[in-house]
Amino acid sequence: MRDDTETLVMFAQLLETQPPILPPDRAKFQELAAKLADISETDAADIIIEWLEQFPQEQEIFVKELAKNRQELGELAEPDSNQMQWIIPNFQIIEEKETMILPPGREEKVSLLAYVRQKLTECVIVLPLN
Repeated sequence: MRDDTETLVMFAQLLETQPPILPPDRAKFQELAAKLADISETDAADIIIEWLEQFPQEQEIFVKELAKNRQELGELAEPDSNQMQWIIPNFQIIEEKETMILPPGREEKVSLLAYVRQKLTECVIVLPLN
């Protein structure tokens, strides 16, 4: 799995974590959501990593989880496949031209980046104004 895809998957999982790992700062989520509009997965991953630097404790959790998932995925990867599939908790990842996911409880694939954008929007809506 590409690094940018891993970053987006892990970030989507952070956004879904209950109780939340990320601090409830509505303005920071709005800022990130604005930066992620109309960009590529690679650019989005870079912006997310940069954004997480504001939250050192949360970033440490993110990095540990990413390393753990990489190790687990290394055992499952099929190096010669044109269309790779992995199961990561709560997501089925399908590497195509654009990374698609099959979220839990859904029957249609969705763009991974679109899913992250949707989760950010949900965070902005539910967080209190600071």
